[in-house]
Formats: sequence, structure tokens, C-alpha cells
Amino acid sequence: MKKRLALSAFLITAACTPAEKGKGLPCLKRNGEVKGRVSRALDGDTFDIMTELCGKVRIRIWGVDCPESSNNSKCRRQKCNPNKGKIVSKKVRDLIEGEQVTVEPPYRKNGNRILGYIDLDGKDFGRYLVKKCLCKSGYKHKRQKAYRRDGKKCRHRKRR
Repeated sequence: MKKRLALSAFLITAACTPAEKGKGLPCLKRNGEVKGRVSRALDGDTFDIMTELCGKVRIRIWGVDCPESSNNSKCRRQKCNPNKGKIVSKKVRDLIEGEQVTVEPPYRKNGNRILGYIDLDGKDFGRYLVKKCLCKSGYKHKRQKAYRRDGKKCRHRKRR
């Protein structure tokens, strides 16, 4: 009986140990939906989020492609305007920096970032960005139909 109690107490406290704090993906996968505060918006679709369980986590919104804010190789290939990206980044920063958000699974690693969905005030923030024509619906993901439907009104606008 004592062994079972000790084991269950260990399993309850092992959700995300202090040593694992900041390890990102393993901690998020183990804990599912995680709440945190956006400490920094790097650009329109990538954020640093401080979570109580997992420490600082860099999240890129899954399914959203925002304009580039620097004249990097991707921007040069797409012949984009970095000024558009800077405008979008500022708008997004004003909307989300310092706000309490929920990071939702599924999660996937993408370089040094983790792909996930972000909810702000109970609403899908990625879908909001697409609806407001700030970003476009990107690659395949589970909410793609809704994102594309919301982004159809933006098709006549040049977003790059």
C-alpha cells in the first residue's frame, strides 16, 4: 500500500520537474494544454511564452504564414516587402505581448521552435490573424479548412 501511494505521489509531481523546465517540447507534450504569458513577440507568428510548468518556450503558430520582417533569403526568394512584415509584427506585438495565452497541442518541432496553436481570450489567435488579413493560411494542419475559409476574403490583397 505504501509503495502504491509513493508511486502515485511521484507520478503526480513528475508532470514537469524543475530540471526539465525550459526543455520545451517534452514538457509540453507531457502536459498537453499549457497556459503562459507572452514575454516577447519575435515576429507575426513566433512568440516566447513564459509558462509555469515548462519555463520559457518559443512557439510558432501552426498553420499561419506571416510576412517576413527582415530581408532574409526567404524574403528575397519570394520578392517580399520587409516593411509589410514589420507592420504586421508591430500590430501583433501590440495585440499579444504581455497577454495570458493558452498553448494547445498537437505540438511539433520546427527548428528551434515548437509548432502549436495559441488561444487568446478563448479564441484561436492564428485564425484571427488570417481573418484580419495580417497573415495567410500556411501548410497542412488540422484547422486548415477554417483558416482558408477565413482567408478567402483576403485573396484579392497582396500580402507580401
